[in-house]
Amino acid sequence: MTLVTTLVLGLSLGAVYALLAAGVTVVYQAARVPNVAIVAIGTVAAVLHGDLMAPGGRFGSGFGWWPALAVSVVVAAVLGLGCDLLIRGLREQIVPALVALVGCSALLLAGINAVWGSGAKFLPPAWAGPSFTLGDFSVARSEVATLIVAAAVGVALTAFSRRTRFGLALRAAAADPEGARLTGVDPAALSRVAWVLSSVLGAVAMTLVIHPVLSNTYEVTVYVAFAFAAAALGGFRSLPRAAVAGVVLGMVPTLIESKPGGASGVGGIGNLVAFLIVAGVLLRRPGLIGRPALDEAFSSAAADSAPSTARRRAALTAGPVSLPAWVRRVGLAALALGLAVGVPALSSDVALDAWARGISVFLICASIVIVSGWTGEVPLGQVAFAGVGAYVVGDLSVRAGFPHLAAVPLAALAALPFAVVVGVPAFRSRGRLGFAALSLLWMVVAASLFWGPGAQWFTGRFVVLRRPEWMEALSGRPAVSYYLVALVMAAGVVWFAANLRSSRVGRALAAGRDSDAAARSLGIDPAHYRLAALGFSAVVAALGGIVAAYSEHPLDATHFAVFLSLQYFLYTVIGGARSLAGAAVVVFAFEVAPALHRGTPPTGPASVLVLGALAALTVAFVPGGLAGLVARAAGRLAPAPPPSPAMAGATVAAGFIAVGREPDPKAFDPYAADDPNADDPYAAGDPFADGPDGHGNGHGNGHGDGRDA
Repeated sequence: MTLVTTLVLGLSLGAVYALLAAGVTVVYQAARVPNVAIVAIGTVAAVLHGDLMAPGGRFGSGFGWWPALAVSVVVAAVLGLGCDLLIRGLREQIVPALVALVGCSALLLAGINAVWGSGAKFLPPAWAGPSFTLGDFSVARSEVATLIVAAAVGVALTAFSRRTRFGLALRAAAADPEGARLTGVDPAALSRVAWVLSSVLGAVAMTLVIHPVLSNTYEVTVYVAFAFAAAALGGFRSLPRAAVAGVVLGMVPTLIESKPGGASGVGGIGNLVAFLIVAGVLLRRPGLIGRPALDEAFSSAAADSAPSTARRRAALTAGPVSLPAWVRRVGLAALALGLAVGVPALSSDVALDAWARGISVFLICASIVIVSGWTGEVPLGQVAFAGVGAYVVGDLSVRAGFPHLAAVPLAALAALPFAVVVGVPAFRSRGRLGFAALSLLWMVVAASLFWGPGAQWFTGRFVVLRRPEWMEALSGRPAVSYYLVALVMAAGVVWFAANLRSSRVGRALAAGRDSDAAARSLGIDPAHYRLAALGFSAVVAALGGIVAAYSEHPLDATHFAVFLSLQYFLYTVIGGARSLAGAAVVVFAFEVAPALHRGTPPTGPASVLVLGALAALTVAFVPGGLAGLVARAAGRLAPAPPPSPAMAGATVAAGFIAVGREPDPKAFDPYAADDPNADDPYAAGDPFADGPDGHGNGHGNGHGDGRDA
């Protein structure tokens, strides 16, 4: 493959990323919501486009490429308006709307499989025919068509944003939402236009890039990661910056992964370099990407005053009186007895394998709860840490010959360096969107670099990891022994997490989750504690991967796919962002109960359809998830305590609470008698401290810009 051919391929992929990033940015400009559903909407349009062109299609046949595109674009626009209707009550509430759109994405992708089947789908290219060849130079017509169409759409988008009333309104809203309202722009109409425009961009981009075969519908989640990252590099407000970032993120992996005589790749080392570019920009030059967008709070002042926000605030801050201690102890003892004695005695080996798999998934979901519930962040890449734990324990025990008792803790701790690489640059920007984008991109890097095609250097040659003899000897039935070991791991994690949450570190995390400003007024740097929580969650997720590795089933990449990271995140949304018990109930419902008689959960689209719908509806109508619903039901049986002063005037976001006004630190300071640095392990050696370039505040919190004084 010549350099020119590689450049054309890179530009083609970069053009697709640019269109998707522009679609994410357009919706954010109008509604302060990043449209992460754009890829799912575009995939529906692309599959429909192929169906209309195929002989004997489900919804038509014999359409030409352009008429089919017109129909699919209209369908995409309708889906976009549906998403706008769903999150209308969440407009400008960044985190809940983001979570709701993740649920919509799962719903749409599962809907494709429900309508067209889970098998491979054949999609025609934009320009069929032999490749253009001139000497050693050869490029497919479809790549040329992608460049031409993407360029034409880019020109049209530029003209729209500069020459039309709604385009100028979008630019004004990106710069100053409140000012745009004062000019008479209808926010609802502007949001609808933005959603239609974003959906059209997604439909065109995915129709251009998905050909000739879509083998796995859920694989398109990779495009979400790059589109989200490109929009983040553009600050979620600048269309030109987002487009340029998309081109760069498409060019870099293609140039690095290109091989003579082969197709270009977008994984492995190329994805790693793209991740390092995004992380480096977040770490060193946060102002370059539109720092106000990444640093802004969960919701705007207008969203905070909306009636829907008041209802969410009341739902999340109200709670029942705690049950008596003896009731809690009796309940926990009965649960422990049932899991440790009842389940092994009454379950077959197949059912015990299902229970052990459920424990593995629960540990991954517990790691998500630790990050989302304790810090207020949106972790979309926790499955990557599980994959690291699973494959490292195999490498250490099989290839390196380590004893299993040494390999397990070392494999769990192996996830820590990756947590630091993700957390330090993401938490430096203080905003939730930076971490969400970087964590999802990290998931893509891990899936391609560590257990993707050609990753034998990391995954080794083992297919099935055999359990040690001591694990088999715990019981007369090997399945019981394996289950009990997994149960002990989960119980240890729950016990440690409960004690950590009630400690000083846990209270500091809660203060940072509620309000960065309030935490700093108490002498707490939230970034450090969020990094500690991410590190702990990475170890917990790695333990989940280790449990899966010892299942004595073939360990392959499908166990740690990118979409699974979003799926497990949605489990925690339904269960409650702060509740380990809620996550356990949802995992049992989706992973354990359907597999008790067959060993593995069903692979059809029905479960993902239900999951996506429940997650979207939970965010919109049931704040706090299943745990919050139970708490409110229990609150009807006992009078609720008065709200604490810390909750007065709080703004709410997807199960997270953010203080909407600057609190009086003396009013609810739990550390009033303490020296704020007396036992703070992060008082020195701050990895977030700004350098002597004039942009830091010199106190090690890494967030000042030197202009606040």
